[in-house]
Amino acid sequence: MRKRLCIVIAAALCLAAAVAWAGERPRVVMLGDSLTAGCDWQARLPEAEVLNLGVSGDSTWSIAARLDDVVTAQPEIIFLQAGINDMGKKPNPEGIVSRHLKIWQTLRERLPEAELHIVSLLPVSAKRYPRWGQPVARTNDLLRAAAKERGLRYIDVYSSLSDAAGSLSKELSYDGLHLRPKAYDPWVAALKPAISRAAEQAAAGESFVVMPIKAETGAAHAAGTIAPRAVQ
Repeated sequence: MRKRLCIVIAAALCLAAAVAWAGERPRVVMLGDSLTAGCDWQARLPEAEVLNLGVSGDSTWSIAARLDDVVTAQPEIIFLQAGINDMGKKPNPEGIVSRHLKIWQTLRERLPEAELHIVSLLPVSAKRYPRWGQPVARTNDLLRAAAKERGLRYIDVYSSLSDAAGSLSKELSYDGLHLRPKAYDPWVAALKPAISRAAEQAAAGESFVVMPIKAETGAAHAAGTIAPRAVQ
């Protein structure tokens, strides 16, 4: 409990320092759980200004409850990684994706000019977490489809970290869940194209704007689009 409180306080201090972004590099928020919190994204992505809003133990429920922090930061790009802490004893991929959709909707309504990227759930050790393998893969399939339907970019880190059986190897993790430093390499590589594109567009006087989607009704969801817009 004390450790989580310290992490939350640290994130709040970082947020306060980051509200006034410096320089002209793309402004990026990394939003997620301990997997996001466990990386020094600023050191890994020096071409961007990065605010790490990863909090250990966070689920889709708790991330949804702290989206004000993201809105306050006013990022240009958001990378959302969430869901592994929702697995529990009875994993429910559909429930995880449903909560993801609510987060996406809120971010797109409150930050319509920010690019939102959905990062896949990462693999876990089949030996340590034997019940989670198939639900993780299923959740990723649903996230990929939902992101495509809504005009969002899905970033597949899962495939780069999983073996042929869909398991996270012990060479990449110290506990079957959390990553060793070298395991972040493919994750970082997957983020760079979006950041490079944003930097190029900023240099050209343009930025990508994610158009807000319509309110969801039942199972029908309006797809969002991404269109260039001149910087005012």
